[in-house]
Amino acid sequence: MMDTENLIHKIEEIIKPVIESEGLELFDLKLLEGGNQSFLRIFIDKDGGVTLDDCQNVSTQVGAILDVEDIIDCHYILEVSSPGLERPLKKEEDFVKYTGETIRLSLFSPLNDKKKFTGKIIDFKSNTLTLELKKDGKINIPYDMIKNAKLEIEL
Repeated sequence: MMDTENLIHKIEEIIKPVIESEGLELFDLKLLEGGNQSFLRIFIDKDGGVTLDDCQNVSTQVGAILDVEDIIDCHYILEVSSPGLERPLKKEEDFVKYTGETIRLSLFSPLNDKKKFTGKIIDFKSNTLTLELKKDGKINIPYDMIKNAKLEIEL
């Protein structure tokens, strides 16, 4: 039996070409194992947003391929969805893609005596995120200090 990390990598190798052939991006993949019920959650994305038809189409194709490959040795429920409006920013490219957008982030350790920041992405280069904070002006945050970050929906 494969460990979860290797299994996720193998699933990603199998499903990524299918998702990309539909003009979509594999945003994230999670295998949640628990008791007698496991979940394989696939998050897809595309410019302009994901439709219900995109999710159903990917679910049908990926489900069929995973059934044929038979690499998941337990019963699981397949869920396909978009990352949502307040999507997490996971990769350096995400910070570049969403330049000009407002994000909320937390750090592994304090910077200027704070671990949580909300601001507009001004720039991302040389492994450094530049945020424009509402009250405190610009701040430079080293990428490796970022614990998690999400888009902040402004109403």
